[in-house]
Amino acid sequence: MAENDHKGHRERMRARFRANKGLTGFAAHEALELLLSYAIPRQNTNPLAHRLLRHFGSLSGVLNAPTESLTQVPGVGEAAAVLLSLAPQIAKMAADERFGEKPVITNLGQAKAYCAHLFEAAAEEVLYVVCIDAQGRVLRAVPAIVGTIDEIAIYPRTVVSTALLHSAHSVLLAHNHPSGVREPSGADIQTTDLLRDALAAVDIGLLDHIIYADGECVSIARWRETQKNSPLRAAPSPAKAADSKRASKRAPSTMREAQDSPDTRKENDDESR
Repeated sequence: MAENDHKGHRERMRARFRANKGLTGFAAHEALELLLSYAIPRQNTNPLAHRLLRHFGSLSGVLNAPTESLTQVPGVGEAAAVLLSLAPQIAKMAADERFGEKPVITNLGQAKAYCAHLFEAAAEEVLYVVCIDAQGRVLRAVPAIVGTIDEIAIYPRTVVSTALLHSAHSVLLAHNHPSGVREPSGADIQTTDLLRDALAAVDIGLLDHIIYADGECVSIARWRETQKNSPLRAAPSPAKAADSKRASKRAPSTMREAQDSPDTRKENDDESR
């Protein structure tokens, strides 16, 4: 009887998914339960879905967890772990096709969309160096540094050498906060200043530094303007002013200076209120 009840419940969930043409109206544990039912055929997956959400904190935490971490949760076998890890990877491949080989980034809205795409399947903290040409086309997005949930070691030499290797005209930096905290930390601000100076020394502009957390993207340049009513960094010293001026001839110093689309301008006005 119990097995028949589980089977009937699964059929009802699948029918609901088909009727809704997607996951509209599904809670996180229900979506996870439905996915797990394809890897665990003869067992009630509801308790396991709740267990996974408690363990990893959110649905995105579950789907972005490494397979070895998933199998440490009681009830998760190899098949279920692989399925959970596979889902976001397939979504990322589909997004790669949508963006094309060389997507264009000329405004903040495009920058946020592209960075969100980069972190869709990220399981740990990563710093991307997005190398961009003079027309705003992405040459390469390089996961230059991989850290942990608590700390990421950022070396200017690594970022600069990556930009030079791919002949970048300008760079967009992006890193994620697996902890879900969206606000830039003091270290994030200091690191942005440091890397901006290092790139300016080799005549490469820094467009912005995007933080991805809990499904949202935050521009450090815009955050500084709205929170402190100040530019991305303090005025450069006389010794560094020449480098900054030279770099600005090649690329805008932040995405704020690039022309936003009408939708992006409205979004930015809403953010600043």
